[in-house]
Amino acid sequence: MKRWRMAWKRPGALQNGGFPRSFPLLAHLEIRSLATLDRVSCEFSEGLNIISGMSGAGKSVLLKAIDLSLGGRFSQKLIAERADEAQVSALFLPPKELLDAFGDEIEVEDDGQWLVRRVFRRSGRSSQFINDRLCSMGLLKRVGDELARLLSQDESLGLREPAQQLLLLDSFSTQASDLVAMNEKHASWKKTLKEIEDLENAGQEQAQKRQFLEYQLAELEKLNLVPGESEELEAQVRLLSGLSDIQGALASIQEAGSSLIETLPDELDRLESATGGIEGWDPLIEEGRSLLVGAEEWLRALADFGSSQDLEIDDLPRLEERLVVLRGAFKRHGMDEAELIAHQDALRAELEAPPLEFRLEKLREQAKVLEQEAKGIADALHRQRSQGAKKLIKKVNQTLEELEMDGDRFSISLDRSENLAATGDTELAFLLKPTADATANPLHECASGGERSRALLALSGALRGKLGTPLLIFDEIDTNIGSRLGRPIADTFLALSKGAQVICVTHLAPVAACGHRHLLVEKGQRHSQIRDLDREARIEEIAHMTAGERKSTKALEQAEAMLQQFQETSA
Repeated sequence: MKRWRMAWKRPGALQNGGFPRSFPLLAHLEIRSLATLDRVSCEFSEGLNIISGMSGAGKSVLLKAIDLSLGGRFSQKLIAERADEAQVSALFLPPKELLDAFGDEIEVEDDGQWLVRRVFRRSGRSSQFINDRLCSMGLLKRVGDELARLLSQDESLGLREPAQQLLLLDSFSTQASDLVAMNEKHASWKKTLKEIEDLENAGQEQAQKRQFLEYQLAELEKLNLVPGESEELEAQVRLLSGLSDIQGALASIQEAGSSLIETLPDELDRLESATGGIEGWDPLIEEGRSLLVGAEEWLRALADFGSSQDLEIDDLPRLEERLVVLRGAFKRHGMDEAELIAHQDALRAELEAPPLEFRLEKLREQAKVLEQEAKGIADALHRQRSQGAKKLIKKVNQTLEELEMDGDRFSISLDRSENLAATGDTELAFLLKPTADATANPLHECASGGERSRALLALSGALRGKLGTPLLIFDEIDTNIGSRLGRPIADTFLALSKGAQVICVTHLAPVAACGHRHLLVEKGQRHSQIRDLDREARIEEIAHMTAGERKSTKALEQAEAMLQQFQETSA
């Protein structure tokens, strides 16, 4: 599919007599080799887009193509016969808030378009692109969830899902800030409960660990570790191991030194007498006398230091034993002396930390406070929901009355749950009475197809602008509804189209007459075609929907009157 950057222009007034809107969301669609649709393309307008056609013509295939462009699931059976692959390309014009929300993930040009293209191969491989860049299915599905909502009789607005019903009621009644506060407070409460659970489960393990730490600390404390002790012991053991050699050397030095001191002065005097007056000898003799004085001082210092060492050979076994103990501890713990002392301090600090029960008590108190705060927010949310439910019930029943389902048929049951959830503690169900005097039952259980359709339309109308997406797609939601209700249903669709782009597959002539654009899906000999109807063709198609034939004068006149009435109403 080529980039439709300039192919579609935003009109000031819509084709076939529409009212100007800011933009349509889905502007253009191209389909290649998808079931009965071979090579077709179509454009969509702002407001209400009608799709009609005979059964089996391919209307569901057209809607499936749109669904695929929004990240829907693909089946290999959809690839046309004799084709190797199928393709769907859709040009979306998303609102600015969506462009901003996905700005970090989807690169767009100045035109602000999203061109989604999906390729499905018979081999089973598939790929998807946004603006010609490969993207993940996760991203495409997130984009699709934000762009559109597909509604049909079954599972349309989540009629079977209380959680979805609660979301719909919240969109109508509650403050977004309160929902965010409820979610955050609930998350904090649950996180605290999980911490409590983890600590309780770890209680026995913690006790065992504490016993082990206490044993380690006691073992280290018995060592009486002192910084630098091992180094000092090494020196003392080495000294005592050579004590006899040291003492022998000291004695020999003292003996030799004493002999030298006794004999050297006389010999120096003799030398001086023998060499008196001869040049060069006097300095050497004086230097000898100086050395004699230094030797006396050195021998005295050596004797004093030796006597001060207090060396006792009997201490050697004790010192060696202490050194062996320390070396064994260093090896056993894989640490040196400084590291082992630091480890001992760390053990002591860990054992002196507050006990587990103290931490648990603080967490339990914190959990109680968070629970009470969460319940307070839940109370406020329930009050908002109760008030909103009354207004929603009234609006839905007003529309149901117009659709010939009078008598307060629709209601919402609201209860309080004992279990606090991220959305509060409100439990609800959408209810419907089969008849005005019957008992109300869950909507999806008791309503017939036609009743579900009317209830869905009434809900959609009441929630107009609250459905969360700028594109609404209705798949034959008016099935099993008589043509006499066509006009009220058309009014509901028109009301919805004032807040969103609406694409509607219909078999009701009054609904078709109210469309801003009308696409006809027609069977061909081999493939189906999609035709964008002009005014004359629309009159013929509406006549065919009314009377089952296209050339009946009466049906044509009636069809033209319907179309004219819509144009006058919307002018």
